[in-house]
Amino acid sequence: HAWVIDFGLATLLEGFQSSTAEPTNHADNSKDRSPEAQAQPVGGTPQYIAPECWRSEPASVASDVWSLGATLYETLALRPAFSPSSWEESRARIIEGRYPPIRDCVSGLSRELDAICRKAMQPNPVDRYLTAKEMSEDLDRWLRHEPVKAHPSRVPRQVKLWAIRNP
Repeated sequence: HAWVIDFGLATLLEGFQSSTAEPTNHADNSKDRSPEAQAQPVGGTPQYIAPECWRSEPASVASDVWSLGATLYETLALRPAFSPSSWEESRARIIEGRYPPIRDCVSGLSRELDAICRKAMQPNPVDRYLTAKEMSEDLDRWLRHEPVKAHPSRVPRQVKLWAIRNP
């Protein structure tokens, strides 16, 4: 199977195609855009734009972690976490973190994988993984049936995971 992934880079490169001397500054042409278009952050697909970017705060590593979480959600649920009808609705739902819990969309999903996805998609950047590597390490722990940092396990769960690892 082939998967095509849109990272929203086309908008960033758009200015370089029209002029090789200097890229277009998208902020300068906001007066020529409709009110709905002015509410849109520059570049990206709405359901993968982190809450802080919708609030016009600078993007950071935490923004990328949020987008990875949204991608993980869609990969597991086979549908995006956010599929509203307008940019404004997208903005409101993403900023507030309003999306269907993934465990409601995917029967039998482990608590650990659910917790990893939720941690990556926290509306507040300080509540997310600090880096994509940290998220990756938690996913690796989940794959190895080890306790994950996103969902600290109690002793009975730790024993069960140990038993799975050591049949």
